[in-house]
Amino acid sequence: MVMKPLTDTLLLVLTFGMLISCNAKSEKPASESPQKITIETADFAFVNIPDTIVSGLTTFHIKNSGTFPHNAILVKIPPEHTYDELIQFMNNNMGKHPDWATMVGGPSAPLSGESSEATVNLEPGNYAAVCVIPVPAEEPHFMKGMTHPLTVIEGEGVKTEEPEADVTIVMNDYSFKVTPEIKTGTQTIRVENEGTQPHEFLLVRLEEGKEIKDVLGWFGQVITNKAGPLPEAPGTFLNGVSAIDKGVVNYITVNFTPGDYALICPVPDTKDGKPHFAHGMVKQFSVTE
Repeated sequence: MVMKPLTDTLLLVLTFGMLISCNAKSEKPASESPQKITIETADFAFVNIPDTIVSGLTTFHIKNSGTFPHNAILVKIPPEHTYDELIQFMNNNMGKHPDWATMVGGPSAPLSGESSEATVNLEPGNYAAVCVIPVPAEEPHFMKGMTHPLTVIEGEGVKTEEPEADVTIVMNDYSFKVTPEIKTGTQTIRVENEGTQPHEFLLVRLEEGKEIKDVLGWFGQVITNKAGPLPEAPGTFLNGVSAIDKGVVNYITVNFTPGDYALICPVPDTKDGKPHFAHGMVKQFSVTE
């Protein structure tokens, strides 16, 4: 039996190992979880927000360090238009976005010291993050400069397959359809917009004895408040979604405990400017054991 030199044997092992490594890298599956982007908000700025992220399923987490509620609606800008054009249009049109841009959602606005998150499947392209909350004194925060450009580049290794949902909430003009009935425990919710206008929702766990009318009354106080801390809310605001256009999908995860809940859409109507909840876009429901 003739023994090969040790150097030949080592070379063979190393070459075989490199081939395995290369094949493994080329067949690397997408991440099991969405990438997560944390955005910190303040009065009236995005304190911490990236300039560039990769495409794919992305969970945006808003941490609100401000006195007032803040959101970060993601607006997709087509190649033939620019971020500056979008912001100028919104400033000149009381926050309405142009027909050429697409609202793709993001987390609803958390109150001071709280957080919210939503998951979006982002395509490559140019986007803007804008805060449209009109508090205090009914002045939207983007008019105070609370906007930020965001570039989404083609990425590898980021999950793109959307999660399996336990519940679907379909928004329309002007209604919510929830299927199946929401149960206690942690639920993944698929949110769709089938309406002709942008829609969003705030999800509120109502305090015992409170109803939707109490939350709407609170909204009225908050919007007209000139400055300072907000009045105490008649419930706990949970994850919701910011405005999305027709055909757009977001996902949220919520841990439901027994109690009464409300869905409320505060988006201004494109025809009369009134919030959609004034057109009846509210829904109260109960979750039992």
